[in-house]
Amino acid sequence: MKRGELLTRTTKANGTLHQMGLKHRTDKCDEYHVHLRESYLDIYEKYFEELRGSPINFLELGIKRGCSLRLWKEYFPEASIHGVDVNPNCQFDDDRIHTHQASQDDSEFLLNLSETVGGFDIILDDASHINSLTIKSFDILYDKCLRNNGVYIMEDLGNSYVDLSKHAGYWDGELLYNQSMGVDLSHKREDMDNLFSSLIKRLDTQDSEIRSVQFWSRIAIILKGESRPQYKIPSLW
Repeated sequence: MKRGELLTRTTKANGTLHQMGLKHRTDKCDEYHVHLRESYLDIYEKYFEELRGSPINFLELGIKRGCSLRLWKEYFPEASIHGVDVNPNCQFDDDRIHTHQASQDDSEFLLNLSETVGGFDIILDDASHINSLTIKSFDILYDKCLRNNGVYIMEDLGNSYVDLSKHAGYWDGELLYNQSMGVDLSHKREDMDNLFSSLIKRLDTQDSEIRSVQFWSRIAIILKGESRPQYKIPSLW
């Protein structure tokens, strides 16, 4: 069996989003993106279903072959879909799909894009899987670009434990490109743990618009609420 082959039998395969994922051949429902017979797409549908008929803005960092962008276009018939990738060979435009060549840590570009479209309802980071860039994207996008009641997803967090400098030739040379741009690939999981710890503290102290921080296998989902509280919660109560 070839690596990456789509396997319906490894998952529940009963969700609309999962079935569409098989149709568009996105790896978000292959055997490497399944835990306890539940694919990434089975998980995402729990959060996406209520938004399905709404005119949302969807941003995905990382395009590759564009399979998931076409999936989002079909699943969200009223949505505007945006994809960002540093690779010029990933760029294409289709009805309601707009792709942009930029790095996921290009704050000027990302902020300008968000301002142009009026913010995003869903942001999904499936880009470099390099901790420092994942964190930078979140720092740029969550507070300023994600709309109230929005969903922010970090994908493939299994890579956050790996010293990627030992695997620089993987992923069609994308890691080598980032390395050539001065990005340190020898990251440690503590980078992400520190981020998640800070988010949980913001949640517990009610010092932000974070509504919840949720973890699935290799996925973190941070939900945004309506607005920041107008009072300061006491440290003891």
